[in-house]
Amino acid sequence: MNAPTSAARTIWTLSAAVVVVAGVVLVGTSKHSGALPSQFIVYTNTPGGGISTIWRMDPDGSNKVQLTTSSGFEPAISPDGSKIVFTSNRDYVEPWCCDEPPPDSPGPNPESLGDGEEIYVMNADGSNQTRITTNESRDIAPSWSPDGSKIIFQSNQTGQWQIFTINPSGGDLTRITTTSSNEGQPQFSPDGSKIVFTSTRSGEGQIWTMNADGSSPFRVTQDSYSDDYPAWSPDGRLIAFTSERSSGGADTYTITPAGTDESAGLTSLFTQLPQWSSDSSRIVVQSPRDGNWDVYSMKVDGTDQVRLTTDAGLDMSPFWGPGVPGFTGTDSSSTTTAVPNPVQSAPTLGSNPRHQIVASWSLLNPSQITGRVLWYRAKASVTGTSPWLGRCKGGPSETSCTIKGLLSNTTYDVRVRVQMIAGTGKSRTTVWSAWSASQSIRLN
Repeated sequence: MNAPTSAARTIWTLSAAVVVVAGVVLVGTSKHSGALPSQFIVYTNTPGGGISTIWRMDPDGSNKVQLTTSSGFEPAISPDGSKIVFTSNRDYVEPWCCDEPPPDSPGPNPESLGDGEEIYVMNADGSNQTRITTNESRDIAPSWSPDGSKIIFQSNQTGQWQIFTINPSGGDLTRITTTSSNEGQPQFSPDGSKIVFTSTRSGEGQIWTMNADGSSPFRVTQDSYSDDYPAWSPDGRLIAFTSERSSGGADTYTITPAGTDESAGLTSLFTQLPQWSSDSSRIVVQSPRDGNWDVYSMKVDGTDQVRLTTDAGLDMSPFWGPGVPGFTGTDSSSTTTAVPNPVQSAPTLGSNPRHQIVASWSLLNPSQITGRVLWYRAKASVTGTSPWLGRCKGGPSETSCTIKGLLSNTTYDVRVRVQMIAGTGKSRTTVWSAWSASQSIRLN
């Protein structure tokens, strides 16, 4: 399958993010290295004639890390930042005879797209890659429910593209749509009560919503163009989507879930597959605008467009996820541990604001972390300097501590650190530790 064109972009073909020849150009840091950032973007990279693989990077395009070596495309980060669901045909065996290559195969290793795609889940650092669907149909376009308990995707196992959900472990496969049209590219609303998707039930592909059980379908876009790849903003206010109504080809648009306040094209350039930042302030897209398929981010109104990838491969199918919110810390173990419910630094003034700051945080969820929490520690330094001038420590079940002995008429940067350990006594080792983002507090 060739690089996507507007004529080829329909929901009964693979999304533009998973087209192409598969593979990756090795750039940036090595596989599985470094700590997970406070937010990160995952995407598919494909060099000419190679295998599509999944990479992650920071929101500014730095710290690129390869997560898969076998084929992988259409990645989506779980709501807690600890898992990634993706599509792959790595286990597909093309039925062909003798010494002849299979039809439409790029060569002797047919890890191309268009047959045998299944849904896989892996940890956010690329480890523990597990297949969760097993059938002879094509299962594509996966994404998560807001609580992380379900993965929604489209499949042609009934003959038409229809929408299904499945548990992240692979159980409880449930069919959501039962129409004779093509339904696909589903995503849950932020509260999980609805699903946005693309449907041909009105003829041309349009954006629709429905209840989470498939009831009460509602047509959101009302035009004669092809509208697809919808993405619901985390704050619930807007749906971003791709449309061919622009004279320059596909472009990115936004609209309310009620079908009102539709924007003009945000870029006036060829862009596809919009996905939202965790705070709904930016949109990430794929585009060939500079002569190669790359990943870009922009503000919701289309301004401040920033190119995030510049390598020779095709960088597509971006997804912006929460990562480990609030943390920019380091991982002292050989394998990164993602923390679903991280500490949030929220310092407030104490009863004697001239001399102390009370730092508070939310507890980690012990059932979702590796090891056990040893302590939380808050530190304060004068803004613009590095030495710590005050600190305090809380136990594994405490949610605040007080930093005392500080100066008046001084602005401090306060951060909270969490440390997790394994073992006891002299055999105790640090499993994971990280700092929250800093917050400025002025003592008058």
